[in-house]
Amino acid sequence: MVSLAVLVTANAERNHLKPTDFEPLTELPWKTPGDTSDLRGVLEKIFREPDQAIRYPVLAEYLRAIPVKDLGRAFDTCVLLEGTQVPEKA
Repeated sequence: MVSLAVLVTANAERNHLKPTDFEPLTELPWKTPGDTSDLRGVLEKIFREPDQAIRYPVLAEYLRAIPVKDLGRAFDTCVLLEGTQVPEKA
């Protein structure tokens, strides 16, 4: 219970949002030109998508595309990124 309070507090303290924190996906980040082999970088791009109806299907496709040996690291990264705040829908 105490660790949950610490995580919530830590997330609340780091949420100083900027417009660049939210970038709608226009393409699949792991299939775009450039260095997209970075697992963390691709996941961060996916989690910057503000619409959850888009974010989670794209995340599922990415997790199917990565090697099984990377799933543990991807899961840990997703847990950290899941706590990030997204803008309210009007």
